[in-house]
Amino acid sequence: MAKTAQILYRLQSVDLELADLNNRLREAESLLGESTELKAARLALQKVSSKHEAVQAQLRSLELDLKTVNARIASTAERLYGGQVSNPKELASLEQDLTNSKNAASALESRILESMEQLDSTGQDATAAQNGLQDAEQACQVLQARAHDQIDRLREQITALTERRGTLAGTVQSSELAVYEQLRRSKGGRAVAILEGVMCQGCRMTIPSGKAQLVRQSDQIVTCMNCGRILTPQP
Repeated sequence: MAKTAQILYRLQSVDLELADLNNRLREAESLLGESTELKAARLALQKVSSKHEAVQAQLRSLELDLKTVNARIASTAERLYGGQVSNPKELASLEQDLTNSKNAASALESRILESMEQLDSTGQDATAAQNGLQDAEQACQVLQARAHDQIDRLREQITALTERRGTLAGTVQSSELAVYEQLRRSKGGRAVAILEGVMCQGCRMTIPSGKAQLVRQSDQIVTCMNCGRILTPQP
């Protein structure tokens, strides 16, 4: 029959594995939801799209301004050359208005060309950002699928180990289990240490040979005088 300390050592192995599995489960669960790359890709598309829309609005405004100026040019030219005005001073004023309007139209045309070039550039950026978002979405879907698979596997392993732990714990007296649990909390999960010869492998300190003999022969719990861990013979 296995000694109590040996059972507790196996219980400790299960508890350590459970702790590792639970840590891995938390890491896998943290991957659920949108990835950092997907959020960044979506934000990049929003910024580029906003800039593209702003350029479109600017272009529409410039085109409307040009239409207004061209209408003024046509109206001024009609008055200037239609024979309706004969007063030299008024004719000079109309000529100046026509020149100013043509200059304004030329400036607007230049700005419209610049805006069209900018619109083409931002359109290409928006297309690239959209493709980047699609790639990020696909990558995130793959990551999510893998994370869900890993979570399912980890939960199955945790369930099986939890059942095994219950079985092991059920073979130990409650008072001995309480000692183990208290030490497990205070010793970073390692409540039981192997005794190799007369040396505790938990703290690497030696114990009296008589106490070492007791560890090997008795079923009672024997603890290390230095670190306080439960000692168990080598498997």
